[in-house]
Amino acid sequence: KRQKEVWAVSWAMTDGEIASMWRTCKDRNEQVNILADLNVKSRVEMLGKLRELGCDLRGVRTGSYGGGAPRKPPMSVMAGRRSHSSATCTGDGLSPVIAPSASTASNSVVTAVR
Repeated sequence: KRQKEVWAVSWAMTDGEIASMWRTCKDRNEQVNILADLNVKSRVEMLGKLRELGCDLRGVRTGSYGGGAPRKPPMSVMAGRRSHSSATCTGDGLSPVIAPSASTASNSVVTAVR
C-alpha cells in the first residue's frame, strides 16, 4: 500500500515569533488580525494557532469579523437624521417629502423617485 503524503501548511513565522509578538502587543484583538495577515491565514486559523501555543486569549473576541447583522450608524449620523424636519428632503432622493396641499388640515406623503 502506498501511504498518502500529507503536506503541512507552512506558516510564514515561527512559533517563537508569533508568541513573542503576542506577548508584547498592546491591542490583542487587533494583533490577531495582524498576525493572521502576516501569515496569510484567517482570523480563526490564527486563534487556533495561538491556542496551540498556549497563549492567553482572555478578552479576545474569538469569532470572525464581517458576519452578523449590520451595525447601527454612529450617533452623530442619527442626530443629523433627526434634525431634519419631515417637510424637508434629505437629498438622497428616496426620503419621504410632505407635498403641499390645498387645505392646511390634510397633508399627503409623496415618495421622491430618482
